[in-house]
Amino acid sequence: MKHAFTLLLGIWLTVSLAGCAPAQEQPVPTGTPVPPTATPQPAPTATPAPTATPQPAPTATPAPTPAPDLGPWKLLRQLEYKDNDSAINFGAFLNESHGILVGYSGLVRYTSNGGQNWDVGNSSSLCRFGLDIVDEQIAWNCGNGGHVRVSTDGGATWNPVTDYGKSEPDHCRYLSFLDAQTGWAAAPAMLGATLDGGVTWTDLSLPKGTGKIAAISLRTPTEGYVLDIQGVLLVTADGGKTWTLRSLSLPKGGKLPMDFASLTAMRFWDAQHGRVVYNLSGQFWTATTEDGGITWKQQAMPDVKGIYNLFLTRDGQTLSAIDVTKRKILILQYQQP
Repeated sequence: MKHAFTLLLGIWLTVSLAGCAPAQEQPVPTGTPVPPTATPQPAPTATPAPTATPQPAPTATPAPTPAPDLGPWKLLRQLEYKDNDSAINFGAFLNESHGILVGYSGLVRYTSNGGQNWDVGNSSSLCRFGLDIVDEQIAWNCGNGGHVRVSTDGGATWNPVTDYGKSEPDHCRYLSFLDAQTGWAAAPAMLGATLDGGVTWTDLSLPKGTGKIAAISLRTPTEGYVLDIQGVLLVTADGGKTWTLRSLSLPKGGKLPMDFASLTAMRFWDAQHGRVVYNLSGQFWTATTEDGGITWKQQAMPDVKGIYNLFLTRDGQTLSAIDVTKRKILILQYQQP
């Protein structure tokens, strides 16, 4: 907002110097001594009036711009990605510095300086829709054709592993890895686990009646969580052999949306504590549990709009949200109550 300022013009007063002419000489009678001529005295000089110092007009204090209401989150950074990256499908940040973007025909961009510069990753695959960043060296992506790729150098190079998933629209789009060997990959109707870096995959059976998968979170090699679009939370402690059903407590009839990339983010960082960020009918919410998903604290995010793809770090404290239309990425940090 531009501030309007009024300049008060000062008025300068000038005063003319006044002078007096000497009196005319009168004739003097003859023989009368002529008195000495008086020396003319200069007229007194008028003292100028003091100059008025211009005073600035009072500046109107602009009304503060209200901060966006992000619920329990604080905006750390908002970035724009440019050049030819209109084909970006998903983006994620591990922290304020390290981030990766993936998209059309295996497109990968990565940054280590908070998005000031984006380098091109060496990757060959069909379109990418799934991404997980384990740390500043290890990351995984997946997408169309079942192609799964792993990077162990921060996103610079991506190596193929055994495919998992099918072609669009049944492609892999959810990933949750502990390291370069152990993790889960999922499509809407299938979930696979690997213990050998993607050399082999084991399909995990979900209970009958489970809806399409909306998010996954693997916490240990045997303990993990699956959230379906109906808000049902499935919890396993034995590598997917058995499941315990809990609920995110969505409103009756509410369903989590689905797209080609993940629209819901979920992480559990211990057996009791977890967090889900989701979109329900255009309103974004953060749900946090402290009892393993039995109960949830729901917090609205009123001013979070226009974003499509969500990513939570493994500790549940940093959220990336990408607006693929405006080519913007939001990086937010959870604020403890």
